[in-house]
Amino acid sequence: MVAIDTIFGWFFNGLDSVDDSSAISTALLALHSAEKYPIQNNAKRGAELAAELEQQIDFLWDMERLGLTMEKDDDETEAKLERFVEETIEKRPDGNYTVSLPFRENVGSLGDNEKLARSCLSHFLKSYRENQKLIIAVDNDIKDCIASGFAEPAPQRTEGQPAHYLPIMAVAKKSSISKPELPKIRVVKNAAARSRDEASLNDVLHCGPSLLPEILKVLIFFRSHKAIVSDIQEAFLQFQINPKHRTLLRFFWPIGIGENPNAPVREFWGRSLEFGLVCSPFLHCAGLRYHLDSEIRNRPEDADGLQEVRNSFYMDDIFSGASDVLEGKHRVETLSQVFANGKFPLMKWATNSATRGTFMRNQFPEAQVTFQDSNFKMLGILWDQPQDKIGVFVDNALTQLRVEPPTKMSVLRGLSHIFDPLGVVVPISINFKILLQTLWSERRDWTEELSGENLQAFQLFRDQLEQAGSIRVDRLVSSHQGVVRRELHVFSDASLLSYGAVVYLKKFMEDRRARVTFMMAKARVKPLKGCWNIHRLELRS
Repeated sequence: MVAIDTIFGWFFNGLDSVDDSSAISTALLALHSAEKYPIQNNAKRGAELAAELEQQIDFLWDMERLGLTMEKDDDETEAKLERFVEETIEKRPDGNYTVSLPFRENVGSLGDNEKLARSCLSHFLKSYRENQKLIIAVDNDIKDCIASGFAEPAPQRTEGQPAHYLPIMAVAKKSSISKPELPKIRVVKNAAARSRDEASLNDVLHCGPSLLPEILKVLIFFRSHKAIVSDIQEAFLQFQINPKHRTLLRFFWPIGIGENPNAPVREFWGRSLEFGLVCSPFLHCAGLRYHLDSEIRNRPEDADGLQEVRNSFYMDDIFSGASDVLEGKHRVETLSQVFANGKFPLMKWATNSATRGTFMRNQFPEAQVTFQDSNFKMLGILWDQPQDKIGVFVDNALTQLRVEPPTKMSVLRGLSHIFDPLGVVVPISINFKILLQTLWSERRDWTEELSGENLQAFQLFRDQLEQAGSIRVDRLVSSHQGVVRRELHVFSDASLLSYGAVVYLKKFMEDRRARVTFMMAKARVKPLKGCWNIHRLELRS
């Protein structure tokens, strides 16, 4: 892919992927809008738009492949890195785990980054000089981090000691910045920052394989029991970093600047796993697996339930379940004890049962417990706890689709805000994909206003999506009580525009009645390339 800066904006020339199976190959993508983006700012605006387009298109194709393809990792490298964690992880006397950073062979090219870190800090403070709320929020966050033991003042460097400095970044939602109260922020150390001719910290670290299960498998497990869901508080930070490696996690901050604008800049280093490290997700998941494996060996009576937890946890989200009240209470107590043994505090709990929810509140008075929320967000999907049904959040998508005038960009932005891995609203969302494909084949510009049949279709589909927020399906699909046998029924079909399939679970009960539950659905637009008739499309479905 080659980027060319022209008077009209940035032009990107090349293929979007070297994989011939990719759904789209882009020969030429011109990003410009003389009205919306002035020519003097075309480079910046074009780059921002290109990044947004890439992110949104990647999201769409990731959703398209979900459940259909599996990413393949280098088995040898994966095994080597997992052995590295097993050989270097240590459990401290206080129960915390210490992990080591997995360095590449090029670690010698790592610079100290001190000048860059100081320069970035100076620029950050100047940029937000007028936004004192943000400065105070960052200062408070770093103070809390130090008070919690996640960072500490760094000792002075000794001669010849390796060191690396990470620039400070603050991540905040735009909506929270505009509010009168202090914004909710997350301080991130930029481990990708590099000085000229020197490697960044992330450049010399192994990323590690993804140890997360497929989200579809997690959601299916979530639907197979009366649910118990929990969340590890500040999960990454619960892992301490090998003391020998902390010198590479140094950073600068004028502690106390929230009260004193002239506070001197001081030097600190991180003691815990940082969010900005490329290896953090891998080390977290590998460390959590290591801990759970140890607990499984020590608790043979709970081995089956803990093995389910090991196979289904999704980063800091923990999933379990039970068939009755007594088993549910036991699972809750077991989870609390198991994770406390590794110093992983479970401070959020959720369930569909009022009985279990009340028990959780009594057991963990300081934790946040929800069991009556009709719009609980669970792995991005909607969980109506009182009704024990699931659905899809569509408000953010509708916000994008209501922006006037409607354009091809509006359709893409709306689609990229529909997260529906189970396909609950796929009969509606597929229409937007068909419309986007139509606009693409007609070579419509991203900012060209929709008109004629395209506008009518857009308005119809938007009206349908307005109603999609009320669509709910049963969460629990695998109750064992009174079930004689189960059958999976799969239906597939195709048109000349799209093809798809839907899966239902049919349960035959002891009272001779049958109950049918929606499992999932998938739909795709017809490929633009190739000669497709209805018979070939039906085979693809």
